[in-house]
Amino acid sequence: MKKAFTILEVLVVLSVIAILIAVAIPSIKGMRDEANVTKVKSELRTLQSAIESYAMHTSPRAYPPQSSHMIAASLVPALPQIIDATLYDPFGDTPSSEYTYALSNDGKSYAIYSLGPNKTSATQAPANNGDVVTGGDDVVATNGQAVSGGVEGADGNSCGAGQVLSSGTCGPGTITIVAATFGANCGGSSGNVTGIVAGLCNGQSSCNFSEGVPACSSGPFPDVTPGCYKDFSVSYTCSGSGSKSASAPARQCEGYPISLSCP
Repeated sequence: MKKAFTILEVLVVLSVIAILIAVAIPSIKGMRDEANVTKVKSELRTLQSAIESYAMHTSPRAYPPQSSHMIAASLVPALPQIIDATLYDPFGDTPSSEYTYALSNDGKSYAIYSLGPNKTSATQAPANNGDVVTGGDDVVATNGQAVSGGVEGADGNSCGAGQVLSSGTCGPGTITIVAATFGANCGGSSGNVTGIVAGLCNGQSSCNFSEGVPACSSGPFPDVTPGCYKDFSVSYTCSGSGSKSASAPARQCEGYPISLSCP
């Protein structure tokens, strides 16, 4: 006579099966996402070649117009033909969602990207200077430079806050001066301090100058009232990310080095 399973034994077996399924499902999804990310990177490289070919064979030179169906409308029929069928974002909202394509206002910079495994866009249209602000797990290809905290570009490189992704390499961002001021502990003018410092530092990854010896009419700020002790401060961003600052204490005729840098 065969011994039947008890209810307790059945429940134990079912619990073990449920645990195994709970462990396996995320792993399977992770493997599928990794495979799709690899596919996305390959397809974005192909699409970028098609976009550049389109521009090269358009007179006057121009990138495809922005559209949610840009691939089907502009790249597939283009000659010479680089792609012969529409490519869809495996992380798109629907199976027929193309990769997202965005063009700068001046038409000189573009970004084409996948929403990534979280299926949520964190990418903005390119600025006229070529900067593409992005984030999350978006996978991006651009002829400009991807800028953000935690950027993931089409080549899979992740960059820190204030860094930029260019030609597959993370590097220092560029300085943009927000404000530069002298303290108000004494009278006198220092002219357009912010403009002066911006002229010295904007667009550079690092910038070193002396607060000067302003009371002695030299350095970058020669028109501060002679004999005046003043403190100095400057705030800036690195490629639009975060906020950084540097300062100098009140000094007279000594000069004080100011150093700004992006990571």
